[in-house]
Amino acid sequence: MRVFRSGLAFVIGAAFLNLMVARLNNGILPLHLFCAGLFAAYGAFHLHPRAGFAGVFVIGLLMDARAPVPFGTQAVLLAALHTLLSAARDRVDRNSDTARILAAVLANLVFSLALALLCVRRAALQPLPLLGDLLLSQALVALVTPWYFALQSRLVRLAAPADGGSHIHRTRADWLAK
Repeated sequence: MRVFRSGLAFVIGAAFLNLMVARLNNGILPLHLFCAGLFAAYGAFHLHPRAGFAGVFVIGLLMDARAPVPFGTQAVLLAALHTLLSAARDRVDRNSDTARILAAVLANLVFSLALALLCVRRAALQPLPLLGDLLLSQALVALVTPWYFALQSRLVRLAAPADGGSHIHRTRADWLAK
């Protein structure tokens, strides 16, 4: 139960960032910025694999609800990214800001390109606006990653039980030993 409490805290924080980016896209700038790589990177690096998978899938469904793509597309892409990053979680220094930023930027790049390739048949995508949005999205993710990881870690610790949230930052071997 405590594992999914941390997953719920993760979904709340991710929904907050998703709402801020949606407001930026719709109200302030005529762009389409993506920050989905942050969700996959945090869920894979700092949550129990099942809670992270469930969390990124729910966030993907929330993103699908307002996107002009078939429902479930972004959820499946985020779940696949989470699975790939989870497989590499023991080989990466998850407490290094450089590794976090690199993982989030690469995950965001893969997500953005995969979504663009899946939607090519639906609309005529022009490469220059797509490239501009991609570059701005990558810059946004690189700038926001340290803040977002700190916010999520604090939210997950607040939702943790009285044992101090010791279920955070474990390796795969620790999870299998339980």
